[in-house]
This record gives sequence, C-alpha cells and structure tokens, in this order.
Amino acid sequence: MGEENAVTFEMIAKALFENYECIYDIDLNSYRYKTYFQSETYRELKLSREGENFFEALPNGRINRIRKIFD
Repeated sequence: MGEENAVTFEMIAKALFENYECIYDIDLNSYRYKTYFQSETYRELKLSREGENFFEALPNGRINRIRKIFD
C-alpha cells in the first residue's frame, strides 16, 4: 500500500506542476532558495537549482535569459 500511495502522490504532483515552468521554495527570512521542479524548457537556462539569495540572483541576467526563451 505504501508504494501505491507514493505512485499516486507522484502522479498528483506531476499533474500540478504541468502548468508551471519552475517551482521555488524561498525562505523569506534568509532568502535561501531551492527548486523543486523545472520544466524541460526552464532547464535549458541552466540556472542554479538552489542558492543563498533568490532576490539577488534574479538581476544577474537571469530575468533576461528567461525572457529570451519565452519571447
């Protein structure tokens, strides 16, 4: 039964993530971040999956790189 529940959870998670390019977990006290999901397109950006400060990481060209993929 445990394996069956794990498969069901995995199917639900994939269905939820289907409409997103990336899902981050950001600690709002320290700003450390970790990626839980990246779409194939988002993975092509080769961005760090985790880091020390999410908000400092964005201006370093990451926003422009993200825009290039979706333009």
